[in-house]
Amino acid sequence: MSAISYDRIVASKPFYLYVGPNKKEFVMHLELVASLSKPLQTLVKGKMKEARESVAEWPEVDEGTFVRFCEFAYTGSYKPAAPIRRPLPKSQESPTSQPGQKGPFGIYDDLGIAIEDGYVYEGCSMRGSYNWQRETKNKWKLFQAAEVGAGAEAANTEAEDDYGETLLSHARLYVLADMYAVEPLMALCVRRLHRTLKVFRLHGGVRTADLAQLFEYAYHNTRPDTPGPPARVDRLRELLAAYAACRIYELWDNPQLRAALEIGDLSKNILAQLLNRPD
Repeated sequence: MSAISYDRIVASKPFYLYVGPNKKEFVMHLELVASLSKPLQTLVKGKMKEARESVAEWPEVDEGTFVRFCEFAYTGSYKPAAPIRRPLPKSQESPTSQPGQKGPFGIYDDLGIAIEDGYVYEGCSMRGSYNWQRETKNKWKLFQAAEVGAGAEAANTEAEDDYGETLLSHARLYVLADMYAVEPLMALCVRRLHRTLKVFRLHGGVRTADLAQLFEYAYHNTRPDTPGPPARVDRLRELLAAYAACRIYELWDNPQLRAALEIGDLSKNILAQLLNRPD
């Protein structure tokens, strides 16, 4: 949608949205909402009841996500949820790995296999023959080097900082933007989440559960990829599969993460990334 002038925004009438299960009332300028996407333009200016009454209900959207949506609409950016400081159980204060433990590929971890040239998430494309462990490390370097726009996200420097809600806040906003085809917001959510994952520390596996929550939410609330024509690849799924493929060895020890891998599309997307092939 095209840009809209501020005088047109502030002169427009209010549009009321009742958000979440408690139907909390929020107000936005109608012309601003209409400028965000064609589906939203239809919502506020079309022939449906919502447009006639300038009222809509979004019970499936939580209040924090809606506030970020408004922040983006008015400023072009948003603030993710802040991390929560939680004291670690003593069993997690000094996590250690088990010597000699095999990774996700078991006896195949150290085998070199030949693969064909293929496509993966931008910044993680590889080719040639490789062994799994070495190349997942190379993929991680490329994931970190990928260009994802200006700006930086704060790293989780302390193991006690629970980043579950921080990561989910990007994903929830992406899902809302996808629901109403707000393409610039979808792209911004993916870029910011990518930047966050680039600096996200696992702290010896203590914070892997934060990622498991993110994977589960994303794959339960986004649409599966379709081969087309025209082909459709969900950008959030693509990003998370690329990240998991890059760091599969560090993630594998977490039971919650392994449970998330039982989601068929997630495991398929990760395998496609590891083999450098389209789904």
